[in-house]
Amino acid sequence: ARSRAPVVSVQKGSRPTFSVVSFNVLADAYCHRKTFDYCNRQYIVWEYRQKRLRACIKNFDADILCLQEVDHLNDFWEEFLYELGYQFVYKKRGNNSSKKSGGKHHTKQDGCLVAWRRTRFRKYTTRGIDFNSLADASKFSEAIRLRRHNVGQIVVLEDRRVPHRKLIIANCHLFWNPHYEDVKLRQCALLLKSVEDHFNSFKQRRVNLNMPNSGTPASPMQYWFPSCFTLCLQQAIHEKTGIPQSSDPEIILCGDFNSLPKSRTFRYVESGKCDLSANVLEHKEGTSSCAKDTHVSIWDRQSCNGGRSRSTSKDGPEALRRVLVADESLDRVARWLRSVGIDTKVFEADISSGAKNMPKRPSTGPKWDSKRCKRLFNQTRVEKRLLLTRSKTLVKRKQCPPFILVTDKDNVQAFKNVARQMRLHFRKDHMFQRCTKCNGTFRQLEHGELKTIEGVPESLRGGYDPLTGEKMDFFICTYAECAKVYWWGKKSSDAVEGFRKLLQEAHDSVSEKKIEQKHLPLEEDGSGKCSIDANASIRTHAENICSSIVLNHNLALKSAFPTDVYACATNVTRDFTGQIDHIFHSSTLKVVESISATDWQDKDLKDPGGSYLPDGFWPSDHLPLKTTFS
Repeated sequence: ARSRAPVVSVQKGSRPTFSVVSFNVLADAYCHRKTFDYCNRQYIVWEYRQKRLRACIKNFDADILCLQEVDHLNDFWEEFLYELGYQFVYKKRGNNSSKKSGGKHHTKQDGCLVAWRRTRFRKYTTRGIDFNSLADASKFSEAIRLRRHNVGQIVVLEDRRVPHRKLIIANCHLFWNPHYEDVKLRQCALLLKSVEDHFNSFKQRRVNLNMPNSGTPASPMQYWFPSCFTLCLQQAIHEKTGIPQSSDPEIILCGDFNSLPKSRTFRYVESGKCDLSANVLEHKEGTSSCAKDTHVSIWDRQSCNGGRSRSTSKDGPEALRRVLVADESLDRVARWLRSVGIDTKVFEADISSGAKNMPKRPSTGPKWDSKRCKRLFNQTRVEKRLLLTRSKTLVKRKQCPPFILVTDKDNVQAFKNVARQMRLHFRKDHMFQRCTKCNGTFRQLEHGELKTIEGVPESLRGGYDPLTGEKMDFFICTYAECAKVYWWGKKSSDAVEGFRKLLQEAHDSVSEKKIEQKHLPLEEDGSGKCSIDANASIRTHAENICSSIVLNHNLALKSAFPTDVYACATNVTRDFTGQIDHIFHSSTLKVVESISATDWQDKDLKDPGGSYLPDGFWPSDHLPLKTTFS
């Protein structure tokens, strides 16, 4: 039988309390025999499950419900919640055009729902968040990995019992795959930044509450009367409920985070900071830890000095980095990367089978079967390289290492975009440090060797420029099968200037875009409420999150279930058992009671213990969490 999380209680005070429940109800679209073959067939039928959902929701007796994977909105949830006295807002997930069956596109029909008792709260404002906006902001690389059709929502509620008290309720369902920790981190960051927008808007409104209009002369009465009335009202509320006279809105964050309490996403919510460059490409053979097998950002890089990170005063991360090109169609881009000092290899998986001399594959790229992908991914991880490819199919694989997806057909534009993503800056001392043909290193030739080395023109075998008479330096590739000879001349100088211009153009476009970005002003609508341009705000946050290595937020949040007693799993299936649903709250809220799924007083709803979900008692593979706040 599973262990139970004990009830965490404190002594109730005179302040009004309210309860919040977070519950992934398991969408009917995902509850089928293929996934839950260990369950009794009658327990996964919607007609049976909706009866159990009715019983669960009634027995929760919660003031606020945060539900995930909600479908059957019109034919079940809308009427049922209205009967119980709830009002709700719903955010549906977007289309999933990547899954096809019989030529028809499937659409994810579930979404997130926040419901509240009409007699206790009233709606102040709402905002739906589509995490696909992260993919829209990532134009050059990670759009495929970030487009996961997950959603979140924010609802601001006013307490009818406590005037001027507001709650910011955030509900979310993050991406499920444990190998995509960076995707979950960015989704969570976008949600928290949106919550922070609402929080700051209320603080700004409270600061400006007693200020007169700037267009009219300020008289003493304009300041005195509103201030006196507001202070008297706040004092009366404080004496009756104990709420501070100038309290900020309180925050509650609920949802299915698909993240364990020790995960980076959980720590980011509580600490307010996460460095995506930490433990970038750590990988030990034979380990299956999520922390080491996690997909990370394309900006998380290692230098080619044995995997140890180095930094320079100008560029931040070391300019010499390792790249593995997967497609032969990017061969020219690979040569240019070698020219600017990047250790760049081209993947050749069929050399051992004698296929090296076979005709090249079409420019569309090779076909990636499982064995070829495995060899490619292993080579990338062992050599600690960044994958460069044009294959969208390749980067969709869950074991794909950190990558840059090249979507431009033009090689010049592709090189600029890769340079922009890798943050390459022009460094003359890094130019032509590698062989552009084979990626080998150089050895300087003595003038006496020029007469015996093939590939040196007769006019240059003396070691001097025939036109200017200046002494010239010659270099040879150390790879024996290549042995290509290079020397500095006018052609090399022109190439250096060309690469300088390309790299400058790549970064100028980013700088111009950043200059155009401005802070979003807070506006007041006709009712005097502070509002923000939601779409513009989300776009701005998404762009900043996608271009950042360090994620942070200024909300002081903590879990309602302390990790030392958080012993009850919230997801119990045959393949996985763990604590992936959470309730976070701001420090101004006091936890009166935190109840895990096995602590409901209605014995009929208690799990019989030890069985996988869903079963005859619980209609979902998740277990709910309930917290009472003061």
